[in-house]
Amino acid sequence: MKCPICGRVTSTEGGLRLHMRVSHKDESAGKVEKEKPKKVAPKTAKPKKKASKAREVTADHAELAEKKIALYKAIKKKWPKQATSFKEGDKIKKSDLTKIFPAETCVPVIRAISHQPLSKCLEATYVVDKILEHKSGWKTVRLKGKKSLVSWREGDMGKTYKVSFPIVCPK
Repeated sequence: MKCPICGRVTSTEGGLRLHMRVSHKDESAGKVEKEKPKKVAPKTAKPKKKASKAREVTADHAELAEKKIALYKAIKKKWPKQATSFKEGDKIKKSDLTKIFPAETCVPVIRAISHQPLSKCLEATYVVDKILEHKSGWKTVRLKGKKSLVSWREGDMGKTYKVSFPIVCPK
């Protein structure tokens, strides 16, 4: 490209603009005709991800505690009051477990950090893996399925027999 003022030749348009700013800054720098850049078709913009729905959060802790207490009182009447008669190696069906534990029972699921209804977490069949006898007289029952483990504790507590909530752990 050739400078219109002094006639100096540059190889690029950027070089000509630099030459005009440095060498001819007081002289008419605006006389250089600029070539219009070619119009490029706009790129198609990627669709933005939709914002995920906000989870429903219970703001009042007292309200949540009241709900859980009411649910526990309702379940407490249906909870087992005698020992389960399982032996190591027994096969247990889902229907047998749902008879022992009430349908409304929500259990903690390890690795999911949540409580879910027991009936949704259970597999079709389980095998009694271990029954551990503790010094206190309580025992731990552990059932093994193809995809998950279920365990709970049971034993005498004064005049009554107590069975704890089961815990589900996926393999």
